Amino acid sequence: MSLEKNFEKNKDIELLEELGRRGYTSTKIDIIEDAEYRFPEPMTPFEIGVVSDTHLGSQYQQITFLKDFYRKCAERKIRKILHAGDLVEGNGKQYRGQMYEMFIHGADAMVKYAVNNYPKEKGITSYVIGGSHDESYWKNEGYDILKAISGQRKDIKYLGMHGAYLKLGNINVYLMHGTSGVAYARSYKMQKIIEQISPQNKPHILLLGHYHVANHLPMYRNVEGFQLGCFQSQTPYLRAKGLYPTLSALILRIYRNKNGLTALKTTWQYYHIPIEHDY
Repeated sequence: MSLEKNFEKNKDIELLEELGRRGYTSTKIDIIEDAEYRFPEPMTPFEIGVVSDTHLGSQYQQITFLKDFYRKCAERKIRKILHAGDLVEGNGKQYRGQMYEMFIHGADAMVKYAVNNYPKEKGITSYVIGGSHDESYWKNEGYDILKAISGQRKDIKYLGMHGAYLKLGNINVYLMHGTSGVAYARSYKMQKIIEQISPQNKPHILLLGHYHVANHLPMYRNVEGFQLGCFQSQTPYLRAKGLYPTLSALILRIYRNKNGLTALKTTWQYYHIPIEHDY
């Protein structure tokens, strides 16, 4: 290979590497889904925080409440907060008119806003999966926005799209972002999901994002199921569908022994009156 061609090849490699660091992919590759992550936890009771559907970049985001929840977790010395997807509002192509409900447009601007504004509390690490809105960049531009955001925030760990298995000591947690709309009965979607999990993959705790309404389904087929609320007030899209979201987050106090889960204490943090123009 000539010196000139070798130089061009190296420049191409550098360009591809730089694109990768910025969250882009130059080839069609499979995204990470349902990967397993292990976290050693003490046998004594420990607490985790859980949030979902923060939709940063939406004119209807509730970032003041989100930051308040992080402060409350810091006061309780919680070190892990799990995020069940849709950290950002997406690229504005999820449904007709969505872009007019956003105050951030473009992937670079969205990354910058999330990096600068997503809550940061000393000692807390956020573990996030991607939801359908996050994935919109991947589907349309081949851009993994959560990879780009986590690359600039050491306290945000990206676990992959749609779902991730977490082992907290010997407690199995499945963090999941659902699909489709809200069922007439709040527990229906969660029941069907739990019923279809294979026996070897059945978790002690299911944490389900996407639906924007909170629900707890205790010990259904030996799974503690939690459908999570959100940090986005009612958008015109939801209003047209007759849906009103639950502004809330969750704290789980987990008790375990060598045989597994022995008890679970739940604290729902509710925010009843949304803040207008919270951006």
